[in-house]
Amino acid sequence: MGGLTREQIIEAYKSPDVETMGSMLADDVKWHEAGNPETITGRDAVLQRMGGMTQLGTPELEVHDVLVSDDHVISLLNVTIRRNDGAEVSYPVVEIAHVEDGKITERWAYMDACPEHVTKFFAG
Repeated sequence: MGGLTREQIIEAYKSPDVETMGSMLADDVKWHEAGNPETITGRDAVLQRMGGMTQLGTPELEVHDVLVSDDHVISLLNVTIRRNDGAEVSYPVVEIAHVEDGKITERWAYMDACPEHVTKFFAG
C-alpha cells in the first residue's frame, strides 16, 4: 500500500483535522461522494469541501472496519453529523480508496441509497 498503514487511515478518519486526511491525498485526487453526481477533483478542492463540512457541524465517525490491500482501502463507517442548529443525521457508508505511491488517488463513497433525510440535512 505504499506507506499508508491501517492504523494511520483509521486515525485520519477519526481526526477532526482536515490536514491529517489531506496529507494522504494525491494532488490530482478524484473524490466521489454518495448523493453527489459531481466528482471533486484535486487535493485543494477536496480539502475545501472537507472544511465546509466541518463548518456545517460536528462529524463523528465510528470505524466499523478497514480492509487494506496493495491498491485499495475499504472502510466501513457509521457517520453522525450534528449541525450547529441541533439537527442531526446518522447513516452507514462504505468508502473505497484507490492508493498509489502512498497517496489516495481516487475515492468513492456508497450507501444503500442516499436517504431523503440525508439529502435534506445537507441542503440546510
